[in-house]
Amino acid sequence: MKKLFTTILLTSAVAHASVVPVDGARALVADELFPYQWALLNEGQTLVREKDDIHNLPLKGVSGKDIGWAPLAGAVTEKRPVIAILDSGVDLNHPELQGNLWKNSRECGKDPKVDNDGNQLAGDCHGWNFTEAIEADGAKDPGDLDGHGTHIAGIIGALNNGTGMAGVVPNALIMPIKVMKDSNSTSDVPSSESFARGIIYAVDNGADVINMSLGWPRALETKLLRDAVNYALSRNVPIVAAAGNNNSSEPLYPCAYDGVICVGATTVDGRFASFSNFGGHVDTAAPGEGILGLHPTALEPDFFAVSGFELRSGTSQAAPLVAGLIAAVKAREPNLTIDTIFARLYQTRALAERNKYVLGGAATFAALSTPVEVPVLRPVFKRLRQLTFRGDSRDAKLPVTIRNFGLPVSDVSVRVESLSPVINFTAQAQRISALNQGEFRELQFDVNLRELNGESEVGFRVIIEHNGTSATYTNEVPVVRDLRTDPNWKRLNFSFADRPVPLGTIREGALIPLLSTVEAWRATGKHEFYIRRTLREEKKQELTLFTKAAGSYQEAKKKITIDATSLVNFLRADLNFDGKEDYIIQSINEKDGTRFFQFSFYNESLDALWPEFQHVRLNLDLFVERLNDLLLVQYQDPIRGKILVPAYFSNGMLPRADQPISTWERLDPTRKKRLYFLEPAADKFNVRALTTNVWEEQVKKDLNSRWFETVETEQVLPASEADRARGVLRVLLSVGMGTRRQLFIQTYDTKAVSRGAKLPQLVLQSDEVDSLFSLTPAGLSVSGDVFFNVYDRTRAKLVFTRTEAQLGEFVLRHETEADVVAGHVASFDLERTRFSVIQSREELIAVTAGAAQKRSTRPKLRYSFLSQRLLSELYFPVTYTRGGQQRPALFVDATPVTGNRVYLFEEQNGDLVSSIRNSVVVPANCRSLNPVFNPSRGAYEYVFLCLEENTFAIRTFELN
Repeated sequence: MKKLFTTILLTSAVAHASVVPVDGARALVADELFPYQWALLNEGQTLVREKDDIHNLPLKGVSGKDIGWAPLAGAVTEKRPVIAILDSGVDLNHPELQGNLWKNSRECGKDPKVDNDGNQLAGDCHGWNFTEAIEADGAKDPGDLDGHGTHIAGIIGALNNGTGMAGVVPNALIMPIKVMKDSNSTSDVPSSESFARGIIYAVDNGADVINMSLGWPRALETKLLRDAVNYALSRNVPIVAAAGNNNSSEPLYPCAYDGVICVGATTVDGRFASFSNFGGHVDTAAPGEGILGLHPTALEPDFFAVSGFELRSGTSQAAPLVAGLIAAVKAREPNLTIDTIFARLYQTRALAERNKYVLGGAATFAALSTPVEVPVLRPVFKRLRQLTFRGDSRDAKLPVTIRNFGLPVSDVSVRVESLSPVINFTAQAQRISALNQGEFRELQFDVNLRELNGESEVGFRVIIEHNGTSATYTNEVPVVRDLRTDPNWKRLNFSFADRPVPLGTIREGALIPLLSTVEAWRATGKHEFYIRRTLREEKKQELTLFTKAAGSYQEAKKKITIDATSLVNFLRADLNFDGKEDYIIQSINEKDGTRFFQFSFYNESLDALWPEFQHVRLNLDLFVERLNDLLLVQYQDPIRGKILVPAYFSNGMLPRADQPISTWERLDPTRKKRLYFLEPAADKFNVRALTTNVWEEQVKKDLNSRWFETVETEQVLPASEADRARGVLRVLLSVGMGTRRQLFIQTYDTKAVSRGAKLPQLVLQSDEVDSLFSLTPAGLSVSGDVFFNVYDRTRAKLVFTRTEAQLGEFVLRHETEADVVAGHVASFDLERTRFSVIQSREELIAVTAGAAQKRSTRPKLRYSFLSQRLLSELYFPVTYTRGGQQRPALFVDATPVTGNRVYLFEEQNGDLVSSIRNSVVVPANCRSLNPVFNPSRGAYEYVFLCLEENTFAIRTFELN
């Protein structure tokens, strides 16, 4: 299944910040770097953030906005608390940790090849590396090659030895448990297994507190992980987890598990850090920006001048501060329970700002060590993931769980108020006669849906009153529709030619589709899936085709089997212009140690289209940047007549046939970006160039360019339906010298002798183009191009063209402290206005350019905690029908993060709105596929593969 837009990146998600100590700083301890540890003692240190390469943004600290560490300075408890660090490992040789590393007395000093303690982990003296298989050589080594885990360990347990820095608990015992893979790891151990086994190991080996400065989205939840977390909680071992760094209220795990202490981040002035996640599932907050910690001695620090130490920012740094405080209190109060920890965090005033909030107060030593002498009531928002309406119903119930963490209470009033105009709570306040310490009570509130077209992210507040006191708690959840009872929830069955073939598989309880969509070269009403099966021993690919017809997907009577090691493209197009659609398959094959491209051609009946061209081997002496960007152009063949032939935009040399040289001239060896096509010969394809040296000279002549200026082919423009009908390609080319260049559009036609059909059309003056996209998906009649250029971190430019005319341009300014412009998502031409969606690192930016210009933003749903990658919602440009008109939208597949939700970002008066009407919960037995345009309805449809009563079927729902 091809996704139009997906992001998997190496990212820290947090901009760098440095710390400037104050003059005459107090020395609570003798450690020389202590003045940089504002989280322990904030005396007004300045935090300096990097805006760009040459500009900084200083932020003056506010005295006292720290964790209140002063009473712990120099204090040593008789019991040394054991804190398990589940992370990227720990530098076991760091001088600041010597004597503070936990030892397994049953294993240390004994034969490391023998399982002396019977836990099936031979030689686990200082912890274990659960990212490797148990029998692997590296499993015994929980060392840190990244630095993240060592940084966390230093925040908690760096020695108070007069040098370096001081940890929150300088006499803590750090238990290194490696659960995050190194960047060069080849292990196939799932992260879920590493995390779960790490938690169980920590509990079984006597950890007092577990720190998890990591997490996973709802989509990666497993029973194994939930059971491991519940195991720790049942043994009264607190888990402290970071809330995430995506400026989002979307829950991450383990933070959002009931009973886990979830920590957001504040900055040097006591306010929420700009990157910190927030919401009703977050329990507390602690300093998290510009935090000093340890760094592996074998690695050079990136942002701090002293080797072995580093400054980092994130909720990852806030969590260990809280874990350290809890460990310090627990060392003094051995019977301290998890419920009591929550009660103490909750009895202080909840942190809240205009756009951010958490359920409890700031984490300080004073708060965590103050006995609870009053009732402490809170709604348990972690149990509420979304508000679901069934089918076309306008009524639902919102479950609200109230828990008392403090002393018993009687006569409690609870009411709920909507913060969104689209929903309304019809019930009055509900009363709880009595609630003992630790007791839960679930209440059900009637909800009425007022408006289907309104925003699906809704906020509400819970007001709890008792003993003359009143407190308000805010939360936000997505509203989703369960379509299984909706009359538009259509089912299409699969009809098999012989026996049923598997269309999906179940992995860790989730349905994984095996179906892929056959891409169409031109828009038609035909829709097809295929299943690919690799016959490894024979090095073959077997393709089974399913075509939508008569209300079902019918399997083709024939299968396609080709000699190939992998598949690149499966494209449907009328290759010989007989009015019937054919198939072209691009694959990679290998023979006699040589890898090559292979093209296979089939007609509508899956027979050979051209017997002499059934399978064409092509050894390309060029680098193809994107293998799946297969282009097709018209060619007038003397034998076969008008046909479509493959074309490529790539980096390579001029083919010999396109170099008219004399006896005394040598071949031009220059490699550059060129446009190639494959020219049919008697029994093979020859590689030819559309952009030749002769063509370059002609362009320079036509444009009156100077002799020293060069012509470069920059990019191929997306083909419109008109381009495909004419059989032409349009290319962006530049003319000039160095960075001073003009950009032009030229049309190329394999049927024309000069190849360039007309004088190039000027597009941009002295601009580089980072990316370009077709403006219009299927369903909108207008087509054009948009050019996108990022100037720097905060500025970008959009230029719109249509039918050889420049319509206008829009300069986007995104002036924020930490966020940066990242790229273009989609653009739509709406006749009189152009609507574009740009993405920054944290937001989607909607831009309307026309007679009136408008700019609006909304946060992106993304997740950046897993090592070396970012998981984000996926975007796919579509149209939806509203009021009889087609409107642009982005289909959003949020299942990589939420696990069960798809929706639309609709253009509504220049804003991106996720309407309740099209916000859909994906049933547990289904998996979302890309939407499909249905020409008979004139609209796109959601498409799902579902397993219903052991039978696979396609479910559709029309967007409206």
